[in-house]
Amino acid sequence: IFGQSRKSFDSGSLQEVALLDLDYAARIPDCITDNEAATLPSLAFAAYYYLFHHTTLAFDPPCACDSHQTPQTPQTQKMVAIIGADNNLGRLAVQFASMANIQAIIAVGKIQSFEAMKAFGATHLLDVESLKTTDDIQAARSSIHTIAQGSSLCRIIDTTNWDVTLAASLLDTNTHGKII
Repeated sequence: IFGQSRKSFDSGSLQEVALLDLDYAARIPDCITDNEAATLPSLAFAAYYYLFHHTTLAFDPPCACDSHQTPQTPQTQKMVAIIGADNNLGRLAVQFASMANIQAIIAVGKIQSFEAMKAFGATHLLDVESLKTTDDIQAARSSIHTIAQGSSLCRIIDTTNWDVTLAASLLDTNTHGKII
């Protein structure tokens, strides 16, 4: 079971048994280990922070629409590239970006994961293995320019690399960009 506890004596995290409010709890599927499940809250927070906090990429966060509101319209001229969209942090970032109705979500990952990335909400896919040479990266930048209908890519989340060379090479050199 995973859940958000209340701040009280009987619901702390370092207990063998804790009381949880059923509205804030979910059963962990059998295919997910306890160690994998333990990372989900941290990864979800990180992905959300990277996309929506005013000090990071500062997209408009997804609205909590009810039956009396209309869904959020696409954030026109807004796009994000997510390098490592095929890992857990990247998948969550793709899902949050999709929930926020970001117009173009460019998922960069391995070709074997394309179907999953598309199912999570990616609008465009780039094979990370095809971005090895300067010519490959220039072709990818040209594709991104086409996807953006003349705009430039200026927001990138890189979930896999300490070295930001790939991310920096995908940015348009004529605009101010941000890599997280």
